[in-house]
Amino acid sequence: MERVVSTVAAIAAGLIANQGLKLLWKGITGHTPPDDEKDSDAPIAEIVIFAAVSGALVALARTYANRGAHKWLASGTVPKR
Repeated sequence: MERVVSTVAAIAAGLIANQGLKLLWKGITGHTPPDDEKDSDAPIAEIVIFAAVSGALVALARTYANRGAHKWLASGTVPKR
């Protein structure tokens, strides 16, 4: 059960972090984040910055989600099957 809860928490955290970054990126730069298929003419610096920030943010969110899931499971408040 721990593996399932941790996986679901990590996936959800990664998706939420990525969507939040996309909104933040659009708010700061005024345009959508670079996308391989849509923005082939995007400056390489912008692509690198977005990739680095996105990767770091998603990794951080997944790490905290896994820690939270582990603490929740270790607390003993999880219903037993």
